[in-house]
Amino acid sequence: MNNTDTTFLRIEHYSDHPEVLHAAQLLVSRLKDQRTIREEAKYIAAAKKLIASIYIRDELLFRMSTKKEYYSTKKRKQVWLTQKTLTLFNVMKELEMVEIVQDAVPPMKMKKDRFGKGLTTVYSATSAFHDLLSNVTTEDIVFDTSAPRVELKDAEGTIAALPHTYLKSKSYEDTLKVLDSHYELLLNSNIVTASGSLLPQSHLFYVRKFTETLAQGGRLYSSFVNQPKDFRIGITFDGEPAGSLDFSQLHPTLILRLNHGIDKENNLFALGDVYAMPMYPDLSRSAHKTFINIILNAKSIDAAARSIMTARWHWDDDDQSWIVKTYSGKTKQRRSGDPVFPEKPKTAAMKYIDDFLFAHPMFEPAANSGQWALLQLIDSEIIQHVLRMATKLNIPVLPVHDEVVIPQSAKPTIELMMARAFQSVLRGKADTGSVRMDWTTPEIAKEPVVVALDG
Repeated sequence: MNNTDTTFLRIEHYSDHPEVLHAAQLLVSRLKDQRTIREEAKYIAAAKKLIASIYIRDELLFRMSTKKEYYSTKKRKQVWLTQKTLTLFNVMKELEMVEIVQDAVPPMKMKKDRFGKGLTTVYSATSAFHDLLSNVTTEDIVFDTSAPRVELKDAEGTIAALPHTYLKSKSYEDTLKVLDSHYELLLNSNIVTASGSLLPQSHLFYVRKFTETLAQGGRLYSSFVNQPKDFRIGITFDGEPAGSLDFSQLHPTLILRLNHGIDKENNLFALGDVYAMPMYPDLSRSAHKTFINIILNAKSIDAAARSIMTARWHWDDDDQSWIVKTYSGKTKQRRSGDPVFPEKPKTAAMKYIDDFLFAHPMFEPAANSGQWALLQLIDSEIIQHVLRMATKLNIPVLPVHDEVVIPQSAKPTIELMMARAFQSVLRGKADTGSVRMDWTTPEIAKEPVVVALDG
């Protein structure tokens, strides 16, 4: 049986349906037979989340690890990986509400072409589970909005506690207000996918995520962010088609503004496009974009070169074009496709970095300095500013990092809003004469937009 594509269970739903409550009480009752528990109501609530999240899944199968360390406060990487969840899931196994479909496979037992990566146990809900919920429908399951709106992870990707000073700050209060009012607006905006179904609530519920400190990252995430571009711009808002506004070359623009206080390069070459590399005519612009973003985001020249040297060509069926993919040196990922730099790849990668800095010398102060987290913090502040203003005007906006998906009729308003937000966040750091964006719809592949601002 091949279950390598089966996804992990995400415990993000809840239900107050009587049959879900009854099933939850069965779990807690069995647990009480085994030991004394405190705060029974909290166990009931956790059980209802677990049951609802299994019920609502599109796939019949799911992965779930029961290693205790993954549920400890020092190791958990998702907010729902709590000790209560693990305890209740083990009780579900005892009551035969879920069953193992495929046992876990340790890394050392995987085939060589899996490069030592193990597989977590695959489960399925049983007929006993479904019999308990025979009158429950998907309309009885809601998204769990009690989840934290702000998340901080350490360098290892483990959930960390938010600092007490931040929890008492105006910044935290503002983020909560913006995201809560934004979610309520989206819920009432009748957002429908191209297939005719309502956009899931998990796509509407955004969380602000920071990395290591509250001065790094801060971008907004929901399940919608992970959807393909065609899916995102294929939605409708109360019957109106969608489009997307995307800041053009945002991070390079931010680097120029922060380091030089200008909009565009003014060096000898002044190519007008940071991703232009005329000395490499055989490489596509998307390949240059991949490599140059690595250079701008890496923490060192060596780290950038080690990533670029792994680049391989792949055919993208969606875009019907060749793209390049790079691979992390930390894991033994399976690598396919022809290498972009087949001869002396490390030397070729170092030469590419040198050539980029020769053609675009204004980016040298930022190259290989690990500024990515600061740039993400800035673009997240810009987008949060846009959400605040758009929600006040009752305009539904679905952000995807530095892009927003909106009703097409809202384009002129949101254009100006994004430009003003950019200006507001960068005030005091650089002059903002104009802001460049790209407009995309199902009918328009990409249309440049320039919004001029008055001081």
